[in-house]
Formats: sequence, C-alpha cells, structure tokens
Amino acid sequence: MNGQRDSSVASFQVSHGPRLQRLHCRLAEAHPEAEAMGFLHQFLDGRATPRQIAGLIRGLAPGYRLLEALAPPIAKAFGSTAIPWPALMRSDALDHDLFCFPGSLHTPPSAFSKEWQRRIRMLAAQHPHCLLAHVYVRYGGDLLDGQGLGPYVNLSLQSAAYEPLLFWDFPYSVSLLREQFHAGFEQLQLTEQQDDEFLDEAVNACHLNQSLLGELSSF
Repeated sequence: MNGQRDSSVASFQVSHGPRLQRLHCRLAEAHPEAEAMGFLHQFLDGRATPRQIAGLIRGLAPGYRLLEALAPPIAKAFGSTAIPWPALMRSDALDHDLFCFPGSLHTPPSAFSKEWQRRIRMLAAQHPHCLLAHVYVRYGGDLLDGQGLGPYVNLSLQSAAYEPLLFWDFPYSVSLLREQFHAGFEQLQLTEQQDDEFLDEAVNACHLNQSLLGELSSF
C-alpha cells in the first residue's frame, strides 16, 4: 500500500492545484496512524467479519445523509459548481446495504456516528467552509482507497454467504468523478484564514474516521 500511495502522491502533485496539494500533504501525515491499526489490515486481507462490516455501514450512513442534505448548497455558496453531487451521493447505496444485513448482524449504537453527526451539524451552522473538509475526506476516500478496499470487504461478505455492498460502486468512471470532485474543491472561494481552517478540519475528520476503525475492532 505504501508504494502505491507514494506513486499516487507524486501523480497528485503534478495534476492538481495548490489547495489540494496542501490538503493531500496534510492528510498524508494522518494516514500512517490508520494504516498501523490492525483492524484496517483485517479489511485489506479479507478477514473483517460480516458484523464488523455491518457496523461500518451503520456507523457511516447517518453522517452521509447529513452531508448530502447540507453540503451541496454550502459548496455552491462558496463558489464551487463542479462537484458531481448526484453521482457521488451514497444514501441510496447505504440504504440498500443496510437492508441486506440480517438481524443476526446487529451492532451496538456507534459513539463515532453520534459524534460525527454532532460535528457535522455544528460546522454547518457555525463554520460551513469546514464542513466541506468532511466531504473531501469521506468521498475522496471512497473514490480512491475505497476502490481498493471494496473488493476485499465484499470478498469477506460473499465468503460468509452475504450480499456484496454497493457502497463503493459509482454510476460512471471513478477517474472522471475524481477529476470533477477535485476541480470542485479547487473552485472554492475561501479567505486565507478559511483555507487554513479547512485544512485543519480535514485532519480532524481523518482522525474522527480512525475512531470508527477502533470502534469496529471490538465488534
């Protein structure tokens, strides 16, 4: 994984603008913490249990619904029109995936999910430009690392006779979606202070998502 990430960093720096280069460098500093977590390796080698996977989807679903309700008008207000929201939205896929999990895979309430929802609502009301950092971390991850992770997760489910997830399936070319997504973030019209706050919140979002991995490791 590290070799692939080094290659993607070099490619990213050549093909993207200054905001995303800065953002990518900041997030790269947080990635080693996630990669060191044993639970991530369970996912990557197909050892995550169906119950852990169900917990992942249940933990993420409410936050995605909030982001998809709140973030598009905020992005537009800050001058971004290129983000392909209809193709990105995950709520329908999440609803499908949640419906397919049987009651035997029930998981306890997620402390991560509650905290994430609380922070999304707070940022939308008080620091809307920072809410967009959560959009970047989640959907950007789905369009990049999620494309490598998804097949391993589905392998774990299928080997236990459960249906594969639709969560990481997108309606058209993921490479094109990434281009549009990145262009939308470069379009954001932020002050220097807002830009710095956006970068800081992206790191916070990354750490918050790491807390979900830690939570799932106990399931």
